[in-house]
Amino acid sequence: MSNPFLRQRSSALAEGVRIVRNVLDKNHFPEGFTTKQMFDLALREPVPAGFDPYPLAAKLLQNPTEKPPKDKYGPQKPAFTTPPYPEHPVRSISYVALPAILPTTLLKNIRFLKKDILGSLKASHEIKMVPEARSSPIPLPTGSLTKREKKLVRTSTTAWVWKCIPPEDRPKPPPPKPEKFVFGREVGVGLDTSHLNKRRRIARVGKVSRAVDKMKDHQQRMELFQRDEGERSRV
Repeated sequence: MSNPFLRQRSSALAEGVRIVRNVLDKNHFPEGFTTKQMFDLALREPVPAGFDPYPLAAKLLQNPTEKPPKDKYGPQKPAFTTPPYPEHPVRSISYVALPAILPTTLLKNIRFLKKDILGSLKASHEIKMVPEARSSPIPLPTGSLTKREKKLVRTSTTAWVWKCIPPEDRPKPPPPKPEKFVFGREVGVGLDTSHLNKRRRIARVGKVSRAVDKMKDHQQRMELFQRDEGERSRV
């Protein structure tokens, strides 16, 4: 993996998952937790020794006044995007303002914690996101509502939170499939021959085929012998 971004992302994901698991062990969250709450708690965890920061951070700080490239299809885009905490495995959560020394106002939508770290734990069935009813801080419209008002009521009275899934409630992995019986495996049926050249592969097919014929003949002889022995024992 020669790309520094891919290397750092893999390292940050592994360390970020470990940090979030540590936070979950310390705080059981019976009422659930939001992504922002987890972000604040995860940043309190120490950075692992030898952890490499986000690669673009150093380049961005070295060129804080570099002009962003022009975009003929819309407004100008920032020259670089960097997370707010590039030195930490849990480097970003959502829309975050850039440092004051930089001219750009907002980053692109960076959601490393929610999309990658918490998404990985969700995929492994360790956490899940559920809706929770909450009281609205503002008075809500009543009666016949428009589509926009219905959306306002729904978002004001419902909060989505993460909750831990107990180990006993997590789906168990399916049992391994039983190995399929292959007649003649002892003499080479089904074995990999890709390491052989063409001539040797052709010769191996004939050799295995002859060995299988001998095995079948021997098996038939043994079945006839056992049947005869059974008949003699009954007499």
